[in-house]
Amino acid sequence: MGVVKEESAKGYIKRLGHEAEREELFLTYVKSPYQVINDSPTLKHYTNWNAFDSLSLEVREGKRKADIEPPLKDYKLILVANNVIEGAETLDSPGNAGISPKEHKLVALNLALSKKVKIDRPGRYLIYHYVDEDVYSPINVEVEAKEDVFEVVYYAEGYGRAMQSSTIYIDVGKNAAVNFSLIVKGENSSNAFSYSKVRVEGSINTSIFVAGAANAHVQYKSFLQANSSASFNAKALGTRDNN
Repeated sequence: MGVVKEESAKGYIKRLGHEAEREELFLTYVKSPYQVINDSPTLKHYTNWNAFDSLSLEVREGKRKADIEPPLKDYKLILVANNVIEGAETLDSPGNAGISPKEHKLVALNLALSKKVKIDRPGRYLIYHYVDEDVYSPINVEVEAKEDVFEVVYYAEGYGRAMQSSTIYIDVGKNAAVNFSLIVKGENSSNAFSYSKVRVEGSINTSIFVAGAANAHVQYKSFLQANSSASFNAKALGTRDNN
């Protein structure tokens, strides 16, 4: 058992570029533990890793629903719907400029199976990650903000036993300002994983909101350089037996 069915994952890898590199990343996922250090009274991940491991999901492109309505207007829309990506050019390279597969077991899985989207022009972007089929749906995002103002919203919405997964790296130059929002919304049976890292020379304002998923794990790391600034707020809401 695992997050994904091995046969399905390997078949999906064959349809992507950089097959050998992706197979190595998948092997890293298989061999890596979820945690190097077990939970303790002072350090807790508050995540039921066994719930992720029991999913055994397919990895495939699903059907694009014509009636999907993005939750926000007046943004450049990058739509990831059941593993079909629209609104942005995708890159075959499975690597991420600022995130190593060794940083987390599920990062390695994400990089092995995801397509990459890169944002490097100022503007307002909505990455709407929508899944309503019982599949594993990964995305690999890089934001290179050299100057000017960027607003990036990652909005994940999942239904059924679906699992969205994202690795997001944001590099903020000294002449740039970034507003970053990460929203994970699900229902009692859906699952999500998101791993974000920011390197800041300029300024960044980050907001994280998670609600409703049966099992969700969100990590955010920031690395501030000299004379940079950052603000951060986060909220998680449980529903029924999910807390």
